[in-house]
Amino acid sequence: MDYSKQVLTLGFTLFELLSQALGLNPSYLNDLGCADLLLLMGHYYPPCPQPKLIMGTTNYKDSNIITTLLQDQMGGL
Repeated sequence: MDYSKQVLTLGFTLFELLSQALGLNPSYLNDLGCADLLLLMGHYYPPCPQPKLIMGTTNYKDSNIITTLLQDQMGGL
């Protein structure tokens, strides 16, 4: 549970900073409910055995407001 609380705190903080960067009241996005939902999705993509053969992938988009990425040693995102 501690991890969830910390992630929620991070979300509220990010929305406050984003609101300020947009010239709005710091609580603006939080008051709209932007941080009301915690959704944790985990994806694991193993390293490609032949990365030089990769031409690309299709377009991808998240259907959320902010995505927080935990980068690993492989990089590439």
